[in-house]
Amino acid sequence: MQPTTARPPTVRVGVALAATVLVLALVAVAAAPSPVAGAPAVGAASSGAGPSAAAGTQATGIDSCTTIDAPGRYVLTADVSASGGGDCIVVTASDVTVDGAGHTVSGDGDHGIFVDGSATGTVSNVTVTRVKTVGWSIGVFLLDATRSRVTDIVAVDATEGIALGRSSNNLLANDTLVGNALGFALGGDSRNNVLRDNVATENKWGIHFERGSDGNLVVDNAAWNNTRWDHYSTLDAGNNPTRNLTLTSATVGLESRDVTVRAIDSAPPSPSGQRSLGEYARVVHTRGEAPISLTMHYEESVAEGTTPTLWRRSEGDWMQVAGADVDAANRTVSATAVGEGTFGLFVAASDGGGPATVAPAPLPAANTTLEPATVSVTTATATTAATPAATIATTSPSDPTSEATRTGAGTGTTPAATTGTAAGTATGPATTGTVDASGTTDTPLATGMPATGTSSDDGPGFGPAIAGLAGFAAALLAIRRRR
Repeated sequence: MQPTTARPPTVRVGVALAATVLVLALVAVAAAPSPVAGAPAVGAASSGAGPSAAAGTQATGIDSCTTIDAPGRYVLTADVSASGGGDCIVVTASDVTVDGAGHTVSGDGDHGIFVDGSATGTVSNVTVTRVKTVGWSIGVFLLDATRSRVTDIVAVDATEGIALGRSSNNLLANDTLVGNALGFALGGDSRNNVLRDNVATENKWGIHFERGSDGNLVVDNAAWNNTRWDHYSTLDAGNNPTRNLTLTSATVGLESRDVTVRAIDSAPPSPSGQRSLGEYARVVHTRGEAPISLTMHYEESVAEGTTPTLWRRSEGDWMQVAGADVDAANRTVSATAVGEGTFGLFVAASDGGGPATVAPAPLPAANTTLEPATVSVTTATATTAATPAATIATTSPSDPTSEATRTGAGTGTTPAATTGTAAGTATGPATTGTVDASGTTDTPLATGMPATGTSSDDGPGFGPAIAGLAGFAAALLAIRRRR
C-alpha cells in the first residue's frame, strides 16, 4: 500500500477558497426572488395614477391653507376660508391628488387651488377633484402642468373659475362654473387639453381661449345664459375643435380660429317660404376672417322627403348656405368655409313658414352643491398660512410660428382685462403624451422605478463575474484532486 501523501498547505487553502466561493454562488442564486405574476418589471411604466392610486395608501388630511410639495393623496377634512390675499392650497409636486371630499375653499385672494410647476419647469399627474371654490381671482389654476385632471369642481364668483396657463395635455371634466367673469380660461400657450361634460352658465364668458392656446378639444359641454359670449377665442387662440356645445338656442359644433359663438334670445323673421326648426346661433370673428366650419343639430323630427337647410343672416338678409351636408341619422347639418353671421335651420313650408321662434335646447342642471364624502385620513400635516402669490407675466407673447393649417389675422375687440390670466412664452421642457376625448393618454401618467440597482438574474449583488469565478474554482479543485 502506498503511503498517503499530505496535500501542501497551499492546495488545502485553494480547495477551501473554491468551496467557499461555490457555496456563496449557490446561496445567491437560491436567494434571488422569483418574478410575481402580473407585477411590472423593474423600469416598466406603472398603470396606476401615481402614489395616490396605490392599494391601501392612506390619505393625508388638510384643514387649512397649505403647500403640498410631496407626492401623495391629500383630502380636505373641513371647509377652508382665507382672507388677506395670496393663495390657499398650492401644489408644487407631481403625482398628487387633492380630493376636496365635497368641501369648500373660499377666499378673496389670488388662487383657491394653485397647481404650480413654474419652479421646476412642469408638474404632472396631479388630480384636483370634488371641491367647491368661492371667490378668488382664480378658483383652480394650473400653471406649467401636464397630464393632470381637474374634475367634479364647482367654481363660483371668481374672476376666472378654472384657468390654465402654459399647460397642455390635461383633462377638465364634469365641472360646473357659475357666476364668474370667465368660466374656463385657457391662455399662455395651453394646448391639446380636453374639456368634456362641463357646464358654464351665468358667467360673462363661458369658455375662453387666448394667446396661442389651440388644439384643445371641447366636447359635450353646455354653455348657456352667459351674458357676453358662450364660447370665445381671441389673440391667436388658434383652432379649438368644438363638438356638441349646448347653447340655449341650439347645439353646435365649431372649428375656426379667433371666433366666438353664442345663443340668441329672439329669432328674426324666417326666410320666405321657410319654417324654422327653432335652432339658432350667432357666430362672429373676434379678429381676422378665418373660414368657419359649423355644425348645427336639430331636435324636431322632419317629415319624410323634407330636407333641413342651413341659412346665414348677415346685414338683415337671409341666404341659404350652399353645399351644406345633412346627416339625418344624427340630425345635423354641417357646412365649411362659411362667413360670420346668425345661423338657423329651416325646412320648406307651403304655408309661408309660420312664426319664427327659438326652441330652447334641453339644458343640463347647473348643480352648485357637492355632497360631502367621508374619507379615511391620517393625522393632518402641519399647515401654513396663505402662500404669497406667484408673479405671472401678462404680456402677450409673439404669435406662434407653426401655423401650417391655420390662417387669419387682423385686430378686434377683446374682453376687459382680468386679474390672474396666465400669459407668456412657455419655458418648461417639452412634454409627451396627448389626452383624447375620453380623457385617456397615449403615455403613462406615472412611471415605475428606474432600472438601476445591484440585482441581476444571477442573484442580488452577484453578477456573471462571480458565477464564472465559482466555476473556475470548481475546475481548479478537480484538477488538484487528480494530481
